[in-house]
Amino acid sequence: MAKRLAIVGLILSAGLALTVLLAGPVYVWSGIALFSLGLFPFTLALVFCIVALVQSVLFVRTMEEEEEKLLLEKRKSSVTSLLDISEDVRFTARHTYDTFLKYIPSAVACLCFVLSTAAFAALWSQGLLGSGETAFLGATAPKNPINLAFVGAMAAVFSFICGVFFIGQAHVREFRFLRPAGSMMILGAAVMLLSAICALLLNAGGAGYDGAVSRVVVVVYAILTIEFLLNFVKEFYRPRTGEEQLPVYESRVLGVFTEPGGVMRNIASSLDYQFGFQVSKTRIYGFFQKSLIPAVIVWGLIFWLFTGIAEVAPGEVGIRERFGAFPGSGNEVLQPGVHLKLPWPCERIVRVPVDLVQMVTIGAQIDREKAAESGKVILWTGKHYLKEDMFLVATKTASSDKESASEAQAISARGGRGAASSSLLPASLLEVSLPLFFKAKADEPYNYAFQFSNVSDAVLAIGRAEATSYFASTDFLMDLSYGRVSVSEHLRDRIQARCDALKMGVDVLSIEMHDAHPPVGSGGEEEQGPEGNGMPNVAESFQDVVCAREEAASAVFKAQAVAEKTVNQAGVEASKIVLDASGYKFNVTEVAKTDAERFISQMESYRKQPTLFQLRSYLDFLENDCAGIRKYVISSKIPMRNYVLNLESKPSLDLLDTDLSSLGK
Repeated sequence: MAKRLAIVGLILSAGLALTVLLAGPVYVWSGIALFSLGLFPFTLALVFCIVALVQSVLFVRTMEEEEEKLLLEKRKSSVTSLLDISEDVRFTARHTYDTFLKYIPSAVACLCFVLSTAAFAALWSQGLLGSGETAFLGATAPKNPINLAFVGAMAAVFSFICGVFFIGQAHVREFRFLRPAGSMMILGAAVMLLSAICALLLNAGGAGYDGAVSRVVVVVYAILTIEFLLNFVKEFYRPRTGEEQLPVYESRVLGVFTEPGGVMRNIASSLDYQFGFQVSKTRIYGFFQKSLIPAVIVWGLIFWLFTGIAEVAPGEVGIRERFGAFPGSGNEVLQPGVHLKLPWPCERIVRVPVDLVQMVTIGAQIDREKAAESGKVILWTGKHYLKEDMFLVATKTASSDKESASEAQAISARGGRGAASSSLLPASLLEVSLPLFFKAKADEPYNYAFQFSNVSDAVLAIGRAEATSYFASTDFLMDLSYGRVSVSEHLRDRIQARCDALKMGVDVLSIEMHDAHPPVGSGGEEEQGPEGNGMPNVAESFQDVVCAREEAASAVFKAQAVAEKTVNQAGVEASKIVLDASGYKFNVTEVAKTDAERFISQMESYRKQPTLFQLRSYLDFLENDCAGIRKYVISSKIPMRNYVLNLESKPSLDLLDTDLSSLGK
């Protein structure tokens, strides 16, 4: 009987595995990754059925041999024989069966671990286990979701019936090796049922479930793979009590779901072994065994009911979503606090952080760990960030207007031909970091929560687009120097207008312009830059140009200073000469005029009193012109008698000249 069941399971598991293989990875008819993942349990069920088939054959031979031994024992007791039946070389089935039980289950567990690891390695090498946008297991979309759902449902039904029957029969010793195959068949039935549900949801317009459920199934497979290894290792250390043990490759994790009663039996046997007496026969254990499952159900129900309580934290607002729609008018906004809702998955509260200031960086990919560790000053000739974007920026030159005019004349002379080939506009590349700060609008939480799945990425994409468009109309040198404030203001306005047009519910607070510099290279035309883009060291060359411009500007300023000084000095000298000439002119004319007027008045005085005029003129001469000359008055009539009158005060040159009479007074 066990042999027949093993053959049935072998045929069914092989058919299901072949169906999944052809419809999934080979011809990609299913278009659902979850359907292809059903190959894992059906393949393992096929291996387990083969082992169960071999075990059943060896078990039957062993039983036949034991029966033959009993017959020979009876014959020996009645007929004297010199043969020892226990040592008869014909009876080798028991030894073969014991060798099978000792080595084959461990080898199968190791084989399952190797096969599972190889499958995961193949998936990982193709990048199918990541979280990117790559189609999982090459799945795109089912060609006919209804047919796929039917195939998955039928596979789930047959696999489930076979698995349940195998597990039920496994309580008999003869069918014990069918239990691992039955567990894998039930696991395959669950995977097929989930694939059928995903196909129906996809047919109804719901997309995105296949990838998420597939990754959960992959995690379950990974747990089973680790369990194969642990069971293989544990087999070397388990005590040999003589009791019949489960196959090494049988999953205890699946046993929790496929046969819940077996878990309690395993716990009871473990407790009996640890304590050395029949703990499982005590009343406490009996009460625990009876109340465990109801208690777990009650706890699970309580935990599920607790999902009906939600909290909206300070600085957030909540949006109630019930069965994928907004209840009531659809404009309800939950304020911070505790709110009641229907338990999961009937209803959920979407939280919107209206007070949280978020930041995205446009134009640079920042390594946060290195940025926190490094505090050194970075020049624009060195690499600033892990990755930097380049923006095309216009460049104003002194000769651009003349070149444009001459080029326009040349194009018009050719009749308007060759304009695209001959027009060369001056442009530069600019690397810059633009930290953008934004937060959700308190009055538009619905737009913020449901318009875009990732608002930060959307704001970053809009910022890059607007920055690329805006920098194409600015000047390179202005952006590097005094135009940063203007760039920040204009970019903020443009990004805010774009976000409002898309109804993102985002308030752009500010945008800063940091680390603007020319592209950084490695210093040679043939060498690669630090980002491997083959760009020469533009920053160092630009640094040389800037230094040359600064030196030229410094020379111009010095020349202008000298010219200004010379012009100013010349103006001062000219003004001095003019003022001196004006003063000399005024002095000459006014003095001459005054002398003429004085001469006229003197003539009138002389005419009226000639003697008095001469005396006064003589005395004025002595008083003014001879003020510093000692004068002697000599009488003309008494020539021999002269008197000297010194009217000056005598200076006291020493003590002998002191007037002692004044001291007594």
